[in-house]
Amino acid sequence: DGQYEALFRANGVRVEEALRKAEIPEDIFRRRKAFMTEAQYFRFMDAVEKLNPDPELPIRLGASEHIESFSPSVFAAWCSRDGYACMERLRQYKQLLGPFRYQVRETEDELSVEFLTVNGEALPPFLVKVETVFLIHILRDATKETVIPARVSMRRNAGEAYAAYMGCEIETGDRDAIVFRARDM
Repeated sequence: DGQYEALFRANGVRVEEALRKAEIPEDIFRRRKAFMTEAQYFRFMDAVEKLNPDPELPIRLGASEHIESFSPSVFAAWCSRDGYACMERLRQYKQLLGPFRYQVRETEDELSVEFLTVNGEALPPFLVKVETVFLIHILRDATKETVIPARVSMRRNAGEAYAAYMGCEIETGDRDAIVFRARDM
């Protein structure tokens, strides 16, 4: 929608150029019902990454001020009583916001969130960076605590800026996931 487009513009993204590169109609965000298929959305995010070489762009996008106001489901998560409720609401509503999902697993000591397409495949690396920052930002903002993940794993190296933002090292592994300590949630 228009708010999503405004978020990109505020962060220096040339939206029309990214849409052209992704072969998506340039007016899509101005339509009454803006909708992209999974393939279109992933092409758009890839185009944003290619046209904007700033390695910290995903941090700025994911941690934007008042991002919770962009959708009712994100606002509901932001209003949660604790990190568990926030995570459950995001998991439940995430597919309404984009063509992917959060796979949440809980143990007695940890809560893990893996980022996957609706078909269980890996997300594009740029989108993983944005979503990882978004998730941590929402948890921190909603709980008013500096939530630091126990571990973060990404299929592709994210760089030092991400480790600094998250407060922990990022492992390069076979999945894109964040693991939180139960006591921090």
